[in-house]
Amino acid sequence: MLDFVPFGFGNPVDVFLAALLYLLSITLAVVAIKYAVMLTIVDTIPLWANLWIFEWTRKIAMVVIDLLIGLWLLG
Repeated sequence: MLDFVPFGFGNPVDVFLAALLYLLSITLAVVAIKYAVMLTIVDTIPLWANLWIFEWTRKIAMVVIDLLIGLWLLG
C-alpha cells in the first residue's frame, strides 16, 4: 500500500485523506492544463481559418481542430 506518511506514522484515515488530496490535486492540474489548451486553440481560430484556405496547410488546421474536438468530447 502507498504510505504517504513516512516510517509508519499516521492512522489509516490520515493516509486515506492524504492520498485523496494528492489525487485531487493531480486531477485539478490535468483539468487546468486541458482547459488552457482548449482556450488557446479557440483564441487562435482566425489563424486556423487562414491555414484552411491553402491546400498545403489544410492538414495542419485539421489536426488542430481534431485535437480541439477530442478535448471537448473528453471533458
